[in-house]
Amino acid sequence: MSGGMKEKRKTSKNIESIRENQKCLYTILTFIKAREKMSKYVILSKLTDEGRKTIMERPERIKEVNQELEAKGADVVEQYAMLGQYDFITIVDAPSQADIYKTVTEVASRGSIETVTLPAMDIDELVTKMEE
Repeated sequence: MSGGMKEKRKTSKNIESIRENQKCLYTILTFIKAREKMSKYVILSKLTDEGRKTIMERPERIKEVNQELEAKGADVVEQYAMLGQYDFITIVDAPSQADIYKTVTEVASRGSIETVTLPAMDIDELVTKMEE
């Protein structure tokens, strides 16, 4: 093989590599932009009798549910166990109201929790909007 052909193949491979890197970078940037647009939601959860039994037998189930939320596209930002009317408060980021509605409905459909989901707004964002 001549030196010129080797050089062309090398150049062609370099171009392919650059294109693949560009695709990866585009995917990463798209993901970052989507995450920036995500909205916050507060999920108030109350365990049913079945849910309490599950937690007593398998406390790790709480974290497994959080992993399920994340697998469905919601980022669990914070979660606290509570005393009172609700058993848990979970703060999540999700792409849209429809997405969080579907996600929470799927998790709650098993019958172990009852939920109330509320949209939330960052205080700094609210203050900025109010000052406009």
